[in-house]
Amino acid sequence: MTLGQLAGVKIKISPLFFILLIIAAVNAELVLITVFFSLVLAHEMGHILMALHLNLNLYEIELLPLGGTIRIASGSEIEPNKEIKLAIAGPIVNIMLLAFAILLSSIIPIEMHQVAELFVKGNILLIFFNLLPILPLDGGRIYRALLVRNRGFINATKYILLVSLIMICFLLLLSIVGIIYQLASWSLLYLSGFLLYNFIMEYRTYRLHFMKHYLAGESQSRKKVWQTNTLTADYNMAAKDVIKQFVPGKYNIVIVIDNRGRVAGRLTERQIIKAIHQSGPAVKIKNIE
Repeated sequence: MTLGQLAGVKIKISPLFFILLIIAAVNAELVLITVFFSLVLAHEMGHILMALHLNLNLYEIELLPLGGTIRIASGSEIEPNKEIKLAIAGPIVNIMLLAFAILLSSIIPIEMHQVAELFVKGNILLIFFNLLPILPLDGGRIYRALLVRNRGFINATKYILLVSLIMICFLLLLSIVGIIYQLASWSLLYLSGFLLYNFIMEYRTYRLHFMKHYLAGESQSRKKVWQTNTLTADYNMAAKDVIKQFVPGKYNIVIVIDNRGRVAGRLTERQIIKAIHQSGPAVKIKNIE
């Protein structure tokens, strides 16, 4: 469901978030709806402003119960430093709002205490959950960006997806036990289910986004100077194993070594991705021209 545009960015609302809002409306929680929706929107505004500052072509944001999913026109993989800045911008907005509420707590009128309490709790919830190392939350994106330099995008994503699954299973177990012993509400189970759903979506699409990013070839071809990531690989390696070490935001070059340890040639990222597109991921790099 599309709500409109903000700073040229299309704003959509997730069906899961829409259902949550309907449930709250049925229970006459209009104040809760207004406060929490405003906080999520402010959180996403932080991402939009940072994307504009970094000159990223942000074209769409989908509002989720715990924040949102940002989509970059050139692909889901951006330079690690920029991804960290983009991901942290949302939680920083909530931290600032929380600090602002605490500073003004002593002068808030009594009749506004309920709203103020929801405001504080909402910000704490968004900060805590969004900084968990779970994809596609902000914490997961930050953690992945820190790993990309040494592991490459695909390997870093596989690792953080494993961490995400472990944490989601833990939250699901915690929520079920909490409900059984009346120590937690159904809200935690709902949020855990939401995280599991988005984890599945991320798992199903991350390789596709990676391939589309390099096949599009938008970002690197328009630059006159860029940083490189140089790899050395045995010429019998499959192309699918080589691209796991590619670093987004850099131009990846592979030095091919033969069975005698001599340099047999050099391949660019475009040559390798093109070969995968034409011959399949199992193609040996020694057969790529």
